[in-house]
Amino acid sequence: MPRRRIRLTGAPEAPLRAALTALRAGLGVPEDFPPEVREEATRAAKNPPPAHDASELPFFTLEDPLHPGLTPRRGLGVARCRSARP
Repeated sequence: MPRRRIRLTGAPEAPLRAALTALRAGLGVPEDFPPEVREEATRAAKNPPPAHDASELPFFTLEDPLHPGLTPRRGLGVARCRSARP
């Protein structure tokens, strides 16, 4: 599911920025990652693991009729099982 990325702009004393800074400080959340974490992330990005083809595995979804977000058609009170294979 896509997520919207929020980017704060404006002055450091802007109300939302100030509230989030206070919340982060109150919870002890660091503003940045430690250098060793950044280095590991850089190494991992340069050497990603090989892609794994799992198309041989059967795949299906069970869908709650009240939350039909996994298939394009809306259900009418019946849970559907849909195979990913044609």
